[in-house]
Amino acid sequence: MILNSACWGSTFIGTKSGIDALKAADVRNPGAVFGFLRFALAAFPLLPWLGRSSSLESAAMSFLVGLIWGTSYACTFVSYTLGTTGAKAAFITSLQSVVVAACTSIVAGRLQLGTIFSALLAVLGVAFIELNGALDPTMGDAVCMVAPIGVGIGWYVLDKNMKKYPNDFIPSVVIQFAVFTLIFALWLLKDYDHYDQDQGYQGQEIGSSNLGSLGSLGSLGIHWFRQLQQLPELLRTPNLLCPLLFASIFGNLLTMLAANVACRHLPVSDVSLIVTTEPLFAAVAAVCCIGETFSLGDCVGGLFIMAALLCNELWGETNDDTNEAKPMTAMKSDLSAAEERGRKVLSHEVDELLAKHRLELFRCLELEGLIHAVSVEQMPADLQSSAAISSCRPQVALRLLNDLAVRKLQPKLVTTQL
Repeated sequence: MILNSACWGSTFIGTKSGIDALKAADVRNPGAVFGFLRFALAAFPLLPWLGRSSSLESAAMSFLVGLIWGTSYACTFVSYTLGTTGAKAAFITSLQSVVVAACTSIVAGRLQLGTIFSALLAVLGVAFIELNGALDPTMGDAVCMVAPIGVGIGWYVLDKNMKKYPNDFIPSVVIQFAVFTLIFALWLLKDYDHYDQDQGYQGQEIGSSNLGSLGSLGSLGIHWFRQLQQLPELLRTPNLLCPLLFASIFGNLLTMLAANVACRHLPVSDVSLIVTTEPLFAAVAAVCCIGETFSLGDCVGGLFIMAALLCNELWGETNDDTNEAKPMTAMKSDLSAAEERGRKVLSHEVDELLAKHRLELFRCLELEGLIHAVSVEQMPADLQSSAAISSCRPQVALRLLNDLAVRKLQPKLVTTQL
């Protein structure tokens, strides 16, 4: 994820260069055009995986993540037109780490002080890097506030989806990119142009009265066909292709695949906190690529961000917001509650808990390499059938589960007799 943040931070320069190239070529609405090209290009090599999610729920969750993040992107772009600077937008978006910390605390039912304090340190670091005293509020700032809420919730939903459907990371990414592309396409439709070979682009809004008929819809289709014909010419815009390829491949394709994989193994609070290092890497990229210099604010902000990561590592919560992230946690809690009532845990209670928490136990066994991977969809209600699917004889699998419970939980546990 740190490498991802470095790529995402560097992408700010590529995105700005690409939009500037389109603007210099008198392309109308260059931000939306660049966003459409960027996400469409990222989605193209993954199209064979579109529709290959393991379940409808997984596809729906991926669509939801794409919708949330795509809307957040759009709100950020709109905020630029309403007076918000790129630096201020980066600071506002960094508040997503606080949103994620709030989500995990709400679900866990307790205040996770380490995670929240780390998130606040990271936001303070981003403030030193980006703001430089520029605090004058604008209408764009209010619109941009949608971004951290959306990005934070998006990370949380993606984390849940990847932990539940870990093998769907490629279908999930292509669905997200497809939704991003659709959102920017709809944005372009809001103020689309009819191309004329002699006069250039003549704007016409969708909401006008002459677009209310089927003929107008046909006109809209013809417009998009003509625009696709102009795509090769658009890609030949001077100084566009290199930043577009960099932003699409390194800023989206490779990094989002890696981020979806990371969500299978890392707590979502860790992922969101690492993402706040983007402005630091953006500052480094600016120094290396366009000759900017590190200011005192950049140095202080970088120290705060590093302190946030260290604080999260040393003081962060050992458990994530759900027991899925830490196998055996729920079972251990149930057994401890029984012991606190002043008696030993009985044999039949262990049997019941083994059945109740079979998914967590099987995930532990997968990590230890004792059984083959078993997906959530394949796992039936009966534990013996689950063991058969895992290519272990039922009695062998039960003994492994039982031994694991003894080793992971407490030696004095009364175990089942197999």
